[in-house]
Amino acid sequence: IPFDGGSAEVIANPDASGANTSSNVLKYVKSNGQTWGGFSMTVDTTIAAADGQYFTMDVWSSAAKPLLFKLDDSNVEVSVTTSGGSAWETLVFDLSAATLSGDSKITVIADNGTMGDGSDAFTFYIDNIAQSLTAPEPDVVTIGLPVGFESTGYNLIPFDGGSAEVIANPDAS
Repeated sequence: IPFDGGSAEVIANPDASGANTSSNVLKYVKSNGQTWGGFSMTVDTTIAAADGQYFTMDVWSSAAKPLLFKLDDSNVEVSVTTSGGSAWETLVFDLSAATLSGDSKITVIADNGTMGDGSDAFTFYIDNIAQSLTAPEPDVVTIGLPVGFESTGYNLIPFDGGSAEVIANPDAS
């Protein structure tokens, strides 16, 4: 159910790779309308707190934007920002502090409060919305070997008095 400038349709997966190789996904575009333009969907079974209060959603977007995930009947919502890396990622929405009241309707709004323009920056592909009893583990990024440190973005974690940083080669001979 798209509303106020949002559109939603099921399409063939435009990037069936990485974390999501499924055949079909939801394409959500936020265009002019209202700053809260999004979509809602009704699920077949009632969302019960006993089944968990963590929700995950695979998302593909070209721009980093916050996605609001709302359970309408309970009137609870949380936003998580996409990385915008033009690859599938799994977002985790933690509703563990909320009281759920038998929801059957989910609403998603991209960059709530900002007018969409229908561009690639306001186009999202969504799949595999799931509910979990425990907080899912964060995605593990696999890097290719050997690691040469010519690119950036490594998550270096010093410990027990150690230090680590990527620097220019002090002796490139």
